[in-house]
Amino acid sequence: MTRTSGINQRIADRLLNEGRISGDQHRLAIAHASRHRVRIEDALVELDMLKEGDLLKYIATVYGTRFVSTEKLSKAVIDPRVLAKVAKRTADLYGVFPVLHDDATNVLSIVTADPDNDAAMHEIKLAARVREVRALVARPAAVRA
Repeated sequence: MTRTSGINQRIADRLLNEGRISGDQHRLAIAHASRHRVRIEDALVELDMLKEGDLLKYIATVYGTRFVSTEKLSKAVIDPRVLAKVAKRTADLYGVFPVLHDDATNVLSIVTADPDNDAAMHEIKLAARVREVRALVARPAAVRA
């Protein structure tokens, strides 16, 4: 699987290999992502190749986690103490957004487009001083917003 400069082509490659998108859709999505400097997940939705919910459900299944839609994330009221768990610079660097901290278990839930970024999860765990970091999948554009 290929990773082309910041667009995260892996998901598109996997969708193509599983027959969920055609070769033409694959090429178009990669070209769109490169041209507009967006990630492949956003390109697939922007080009109306997949509905956001279907794509996020697929990605969440691949990574064995849950997902959060852009709409739900935009309506979420996040406790300022949760936001303070992850420095803005770290959040921007890794493309994450803290959404929930369970005080009883000391588990921090974040949304990210890269739930398999173990280095980011480890650094956030250490910086936030939590027992565990749980990644929920969201579109890259939603995380940035």
